[in-house]
Amino acid sequence: ERGERQAYRALLDRIMGREGRDAAWASEQENQIRATLDSVSKLDVSARNVECARTMCRVILGHKTTTGQQEVLTETAGRPGFTLPGQAHLEWSDEDGSAVTYIYLLRFDTDWPEVVAKE
Repeated sequence: ERGERQAYRALLDRIMGREGRDAAWASEQENQIRATLDSVSKLDVSARNVECARTMCRVILGHKTTTGQQEVLTETAGRPGFTLPGQAHLEWSDEDGSAVTYIYLLRFDTDWPEVVAKE
């Protein structure tokens, strides 16, 4: 399952790289996302990457614990920058209990890409 999530993230990242940037939309979304993350900065979160392209945004967050990961998701849900349709991939380390959250947010007027099944 983890491998499937990694493959889907790679697909989304390739799409973001190909489609380029809608500067006005992307900048506004990034500002809203960062402002919301700043408002929860006392929680277990460190922003590793916030980037938007033409049709979607990628937010990568680091956490010391999986509990902290869940708290951040709860506190950011529905807040500015996090009102778009989204997918969160929750990853964690079995060694130290740390976690990484990969969040992809999609413009309302677009659809999620489908994974083509390998024959």
